[in-house]
Amino acid sequence: MVSAVGEEIVTGETRLMGEFLDYGFKKEHFEKVQRGMWKLVHEEGGTARRAQSEALEIAGRTGVSDSSNPKDPSCAWFTAFAPYENPQLAICVLVENAENGGEVCAPIARRILEQALGESEVALEKLDAAAGHSNRVSTVEFESEEVRP
Repeated sequence: MVSAVGEEIVTGETRLMGEFLDYGFKKEHFEKVQRGMWKLVHEEGGTARRAQSEALEIAGRTGVSDSSNPKDPSCAWFTAFAPYENPQLAICVLVENAENGGEVCAPIARRILEQALGESEVALEKLDAAAGHSNRVSTVEFESEEVRP
């Protein structure tokens, strides 16, 4: 893992810390959660429809964490895994001061998953630090693709 300034902050290989089933979770309950996450991305009315990919079957869950202080920004998030049938990678995208996870975080997660799992080619280049602002984020769109329903 690398920090925003290119400094390596985690080294070594990742390792599995435990299995859900070892902690009392029942397989059928776990499968229902997975199927529900798939439905949020792939079925009409799902909050994560913008995570749909032609190259990769993604499942996920959206959300927003509101602050108790109205002056503090809320955070939108999207947690996902892919490919659905044989998960290789899980991700959580969180964007501060965003309206909802489906519109803002899901398309970002889709692009990351497609790139990380080798389903699309993107030329990577280091960018200069971006000047920030506090404008609320309502949606994210990429120039290279059409907006998904």
